[in-house]
Amino acid sequence: MQSQLAQIGVEVRPATAEWSSGVQRIVDPESCDFDGVIMGWSVDYRLDDTDLFHSESRDFPYAFSGISDANVDRLLEELSATVDRSVARPLSDEYQRALNDVHPYTYFYFSRSIHGVTKRLRGVEMDARGDWVNIKDWYLDPASR
Repeated sequence: MQSQLAQIGVEVRPATAEWSSGVQRIVDPESCDFDGVIMGWSVDYRLDDTDLFHSESRDFPYAFSGISDANVDRLLEELSATVDRSVARPLSDEYQRALNDVHPYTYFYFSRSIHGVTKRLRGVEMDARGDWVNIKDWYLDPASR
């Protein structure tokens, strides 16, 4: 990324930080002596971005973007109250478009991963929620031990 941005005249000086001190620098205006942050986190299966993007959360620690948008607020509130997936899906799509319009972050990439499991291990089900969701159901077939 540093090399690519240099090609268009953007100087990048990377620095790493331990998580808690890095977050402190991001949320404390007195410590915010940088122009950008690259970070990542994982989310639950049922995505709720209220703490990140709702106007009422603007002053909370993880609302780094500081956005305030009535449409995003409305969609977050409707999504959090919607149980029916067939109703939630179009709301989620609309929310993603609204979030893109507000553009609180620039997302550089989504890491892909490849998972492999031996055929001897039974009960494994890959799931969008994560790798270990049903680990309690995994077992080795006695015949293959």
